[in-house]
Amino acid sequence: LGSISSLDVSNVLHFDCAIKTRSYMRRMVELSAFPWVVLAFLVVVHNIFIRLPRIPEQKRPWQALGDLRIKRDWHFILAIRIAFMLLVFILPPNLFFYAKVFVCTEFSLGEGGSVSYLAADLTVECDTPEHDSMKAFAIANLIA
Repeated sequence: LGSISSLDVSNVLHFDCAIKTRSYMRRMVELSAFPWVVLAFLVVVHNIFIRLPRIPEQKRPWQALGDLRIKRDWHFILAIRIAFMLLVFILPPNLFFYAKVFVCTEFSLGEGGSVSYLAADLTVECDTPEHDSMKAFAIANLIA
């Protein structure tokens, strides 16, 4: 059910084969942009929707909008529904993607030495300035 209820945008189209320089940090930046684009779309649609002239009509006590307004504004209502559905499907995999920044795998170098790498991207060494910036970016996105 988890794979059906969430859409991992970063893995739908595998660009990693075509674009060799796509780092984990770049993928995080790309993923963080999509929810903000959807939210900006919601704000624009909402502002258009509330500026439309009111229709004097009777509505039933359980209705937020009357039948005439629903007939006139169905496309705005549909756009808002689609945007919220996109957020429902997109946000969980994004949060999971950000959380993977904190998982490191330790490899033994022999003679008591070891080195740890990011489990999601073995090209990133943990506890380096690059990894610290990735963790800061992930924390900022998890909080926002």
